Amino acid sequence: MGQILVHEIKIMNEKEVAKYFQISERTLFNYRKGGHFTIGLEYFYVGKQIRYNLQAVLNFFLNDSKK
Repeated sequence: MGQILVHEIKIMNEKEVAKYFQISERTLFNYRKGGHFTIGLEYFYVGKQIRYNLQAVLNFFLNDSKK
C-alpha cells in the first residue's frame, strides 16, 4: 500500500512573523505593498486579517538574500 505524506504548513499572523524574523510589522507591510510578497503564496487574507505562510516567507528571504 502507498504512503501518504502530510506536509504541515505553519500559518502565522503579522505579529508572529515579525517576531520570528526580528523585523517590524511595518517592514512586512512594505514587502506586501511593494510587490515583493505574492498574495496566495507568502500571505493571504482571512477576512480583513493577514496570515503568512512561514515556509514561503522563509524561502523568500533565503532567495532574496542571494541576490
